[in-house]
Amino acid sequence: MRYLFWNTNRNDVDGIICSMVEKYQPTILALAEYENDIESLVRNITRRTGMDYIELQKFACRVRILVNEKLSNEIEHCGDHTNYTIKLIPYNSYNDFHIVVFVHLPSKLYDNKEKNRHLLEQITYKVNELDQNKRRKVLIVGDFNLNPYDDAMTYLTGCNAVSSKDIAMKIYRKDRNERDKYYFYYYNPMWNFLGDKDGINGTFYYDKTSDHSRYWNTFDQFVVSPALIKDIDEIEIVKSVGDISLESKRDVPDFKMSDHYPLFFKLGGK
Repeated sequence: MRYLFWNTNRNDVDGIICSMVEKYQPTILALAEYENDIESLVRNITRRTGMDYIELQKFACRVRILVNEKLSNEIEHCGDHTNYTIKLIPYNSYNDFHIVVFVHLPSKLYDNKEKNRHLLEQITYKVNELDQNKRRKVLIVGDFNLNPYDDAMTYLTGCNAVSSKDIAMKIYRKDRNERDKYYFYYYNPMWNFLGDKDGINGTFYYDKTSDHSRYWNTFDQFVVSPALIKDIDEIEIVKSVGDISLESKRDVPDFKMSDHYPLFFKLGGK
């Protein structure tokens, strides 16, 4: 499965999206803050790449989702909210499925930490309800408006997403105060993109006037349940497509580009 996610920040970036689809050939393309004509985008993608996509029916969630046409009739809608939508999607074959949650959580700039923790708690609870047979093939992807180390991402009743594969493979942890309660782990590979290793600094840059500015943030992420850890095959924070640079140039007048970088990854090697 090939996933491509981008918060377009309401900019007209259809040409760049088409170029990315041509390069990465995603099975699923998810767009946050996309305000152009989605049908026009689908036609342009087909014209440029020869690949056919269908938009999944949009309910309350602000994320627009395009899927390979072959998958469209096999996807089950399982839940929706302004900030997330839950789907049951075939996983590399029509005999296997994974639960996928697409998220666009409220902006951290307006102090929504507790709200986002509550939303992640709500999401993981609903996923557990859906996963009756405990196969635990789960993916949560999108703009979390949180860094991997923020409390809502790591707290046991939030996302419970850790940086260590070995810890995640323990499957769950218990609440020290309520030993009869347990919480499933998620693995967050985006911890590996903190700092400036390989010239990657994060997915979102914000220089606020403050004595406490992190500058680079990794808001655009994906986390997986332990059953999918071994299937993570490739991750790329996309900073250029061909000769098109996606670098944010805030000091250049009239420069129109999203303030987020796209995120591409593969699960299961396909």
